[in-house]
Amino acid sequence: MEQDSLRRLLEAGGGEIDPDALDRIRRHHDHLLTWNRTAHLVSAGDASLEALTRHDLEAAQALPHLGAHKNLVDVGSGGGYPGLIWACCRPDLSVTLVEANLRKAAFLREAARLLDLPAVKIAHQRCATTHQLVVLGGDLWTTRAAGCTELLLTAGKDVEAGSPTLILYAGADSADRLGKGEYPGWVCVSDEPLVSGAAGRLQVVRQA
Repeated sequence: MEQDSLRRLLEAGGGEIDPDALDRIRRHHDHLLTWNRTAHLVSAGDASLEALTRHDLEAAQALPHLGAHKNLVDVGSGGGYPGLIWACCRPDLSVTLVEANLRKAAFLREAARLLDLPAVKIAHQRCATTHQLVVLGGDLWTTRAAGCTELLLTAGKDVEAGSPTLILYAGADSADRLGKGEYPGWVCVSDEPLVSGAAGRLQVVRQA
């Protein structure tokens, strides 16, 4: 059922979605679960096809919001969510996956190679300051990593006006604060419940 839902989301994501996206995503699953036996990339609760597909659904939900953006920076990519999944669907997108954990960064590098995604590069570093994030560039930023939402909102104000757009998987508290306008200079242009049914929301945020 979840695989059928994923296929429908990919089909609804627009004409630019790569026809091999679903196959790439399935190969990503296999690769991640194989590595996870020794590298512990994801928690025990996420180490199943069912759990990974729920993360796929949340990544695919954002595809219509990628629009004409060309350069994505995903902070704290972990097992590849959402940035590597977006690259599977949009191989034209230049993607920088930022990951501080050495094993996870090595996994992401190998995954990009196996999935034939030459536009994906891995930045093995910790974005602890706004400057470190700003120098990575990009016209689209995202994160699912705990604690990184505020970093993106703070750093984004130091970039050229109008860029970047942020796609955030926000917890209930962050989502509520964004909705109330507690982050000056930003406007939330889309706010959706997660299609997986998980807590939190998908929010698309741009500079006011």
